[in-house]
Amino acid sequence: MLKKKNKSKFVGSLDKVPLNVSYLADSANFKLGLDKINLMWNKEIQHIHIGDNISLEEGKYYDNYLMTTSYSKEIQKLQKKQLEKLISIYQEKEGYPNSLIEIGCGDGSFLKHAINNISKLVGVEPSVRFSAPAKKKGYKIINGYVNSSYKITKDRFDCFVSRQVFEHLPDPLDVFLGIKSILNPGAVGLIEVPNGYKAIQKKRFYEFFPDHLNYYSVNSLVALASEAGFNVVSCHESFGGDYLELWVRNDTEDLFKKSLSNLINERKKVCSSLLKKIEVLSPKKKIMIFGCGAKTLSIFSGFKKNVSEYIDGVIDSDPNKHGLYIPNTSIKVFSILQSLKQKPDVIIILALSYIDEIKKIVRKNHPKVTILSLDKDNNIIKL
Repeated sequence: MLKKKNKSKFVGSLDKVPLNVSYLADSANFKLGLDKINLMWNKEIQHIHIGDNISLEEGKYYDNYLMTTSYSKEIQKLQKKQLEKLISIYQEKEGYPNSLIEIGCGDGSFLKHAINNISKLVGVEPSVRFSAPAKKKGYKIINGYVNSSYKITKDRFDCFVSRQVFEHLPDPLDVFLGIKSILNPGAVGLIEVPNGYKAIQKKRFYEFFPDHLNYYSVNSLVALASEAGFNVVSCHESFGGDYLELWVRNDTEDLFKKSLSNLINERKKVCSSLLKKIEVLSPKKKIMIFGCGAKTLSIFSGFKKNVSEYIDGVIDSDPNKHGLYIPNTSIKVFSILQSLKQKPDVIIILALSYIDEIKKIVRKNHPKVTILSLDKDNNIIKL
């Protein structure tokens, strides 16, 4: 998807770029190869990728790869926050995660934060040399690659992390599908990449390397996750805007379809509980509603019975509505001054976008009245 030739256009080249930007020589005056990189732009998803003139020998390349983050205190802080967020997102639906796999674990700096939080940890790292410190610390490390045609492990995981890896991949979709194949249903994950779109905007020529084959935007990361069959939890900038974080969930059920089902069930639940509350109060209390807008009419339409006998009127600030009636009821709309004659005991605010403003109006004109409304989770509350 990210490298469809018919959707990407050549926009320019950078000459004399070092082929391995992390390689440091073990002797003076060592000559490192330089090459030209062609930049290809996909306008539809705001994505830059390197043209096919660059070809890295993976085994040789990763044996000489040096890119550690364990020495940066700021990166360590970021990793701790990422782990906390990963666990928090998982707990929203699934309880506590028992397993985590990191794709491109390097020296194990991220795994270090998870060792006391998650019981089963596995790191995948193609570089034997780079992963040696992690192995010395006792972490389970698999030296190899992940793709859709080969399961690197028979285990399945609740969480995954891949930090600063996807920019290096010639076929990120294939790797994403490979990750998906070793995840449990409901698993959550984090993909962290350099913010390629910001690099373009800020003219950061020094952030374009032959080994960074893809330069992501929020749009292209979300498109990649969607094509791989993940549901996107969020995608945003981090680390001062230099990185992008993509948070995903391996849901077996379509999130949008599930949300629609939840919405229908929520209407039934809220209307039923509100009707029950009104029925309980009405024999001894005079009840009025404040707000005669779309939300009120929607809630009234969800009641399973006509509530005319329970409600003594609706208050609204709009003079154009005064004297009119709620459809399919005999409930009349009054001004706040007209409501004084009604002397309500309870006022239920259903103009939910203006609760604080209406509360002040009600308190000023009906200081002793009981005020009810719905909170952000649609629970009936007393104000």
